[in-house]
Amino acid sequence: MSGSVGPWSGSWGAAMSAEVDGVEARADGDHLAAGGLLERIVAWAGQVVGTPNGYICLIEPASGEMVLRLGTGAYSGLVGVRMLKREGLSGRVWETGQPLAIPDYGRWEGRVRRIDAEHFRAVLGVPLVSRGTVIGVIGLAFSEPGRVFSDDEVTQVSRFAEVASIALDNARLYAAAQQELAERKKAERRFRTLVEEIPAIVYSEEFEVGGARQYINRQVEVLFGFTAEESGRANFWKTAVHPDDLERVLAEEARCEQTGEPFRMEYRFFTKSGEVKWVRDQCVLVHDENGRPLFWQGVIVDITDIKRALEREQEATQRLRALDRMKNTFLDAVSHELRTPLAAIVGIGLTLVARFAELHGGRAWVEERPGGGSSFRVLIPDAPQEG
Repeated sequence: MSGSVGPWSGSWGAAMSAEVDGVEARADGDHLAAGGLLERIVAWAGQVVGTPNGYICLIEPASGEMVLRLGTGAYSGLVGVRMLKREGLSGRVWETGQPLAIPDYGRWEGRVRRIDAEHFRAVLGVPLVSRGTVIGVIGLAFSEPGRVFSDDEVTQVSRFAEVASIALDNARLYAAAQQELAERKKAERRFRTLVEEIPAIVYSEEFEVGGARQYINRQVEVLFGFTAEESGRANFWKTAVHPDDLERVLAEEARCEQTGEPFRMEYRFFTKSGEVKWVRDQCVLVHDENGRPLFWQGVIVDITDIKRALEREQEATQRLRALDRMKNTFLDAVSHELRTPLAAIVGIGLTLVARFAELHGGRAWVEERPGGGSSFRVLIPDAPQEG
């Protein structure tokens, strides 16, 4: 070749533009792997100057090194080689951000000594730049003696590198978007599995009076026998609320619709089989980033067992209270019966003692003790002694 090339708008330019537009169609797994975008970039860069010897290095931000990711021709055995900034041809291009052409790599003092330069004569490195930062280097080489890179070839490869940088950016962005989407789907599957398996009904409902369910988990069928389709109809839920509770439930719902405050209620609910169950229904209003209401998000828990336990506890408490009243009544009665005969005996005893004292010219009385209680006191004069 003479060192000049055709216009940049040639066949490789059109192909590279198509690569930029459709890179997402091929970006999967290792989106820059051999056989994919990198191979195309190196192949097309070689076509610009007519050489099979080419490579592409990409910078690893985490390690601070540049890695030769793909090589063709004389560079095919160098895949995986790592370089630092300012090291070799690619390190110099990385440092300056400018193209660098070396007429004879074997005689160049800046070459990488650990790389055999036997098959390289003239070499060229051009930067891949994204948002003002060097992200990699495209390298090309001639093996034949006397062949060098002309200024026009350097310009053409540099312009090609600009388009290749856009293609790499698109591939990176698409891969990042795909990764984020995959992570979101994974998180959604984990969340949905959790929501579907917890022993409670999780639902979302339109923000309007009588709004239909937007989502309800399968526990509605496990707990109450209704399918998700049946329970998703507008106003369906209200038809299953116990008539004695419906008025207060509707009143609280209307209040929360007006104020946007959380809804919290306990009420009775008919299952599909007609069984009555107690539920605790709680939901909050979800807003967008501008504060506009979007939908209600809630959870319903079956509290029938709790209610029945409370009822049994209340019944037991009432029975204990009744027994306590009976005990008190019994003790009062027994105490009265015990006190009454004792009082009569004391009265009779006091009368007899008093009568005895009178007959002997004395007296008898009851004296209260300082520490409590009482005792009989009898005073009888001494009898006169004979002669």
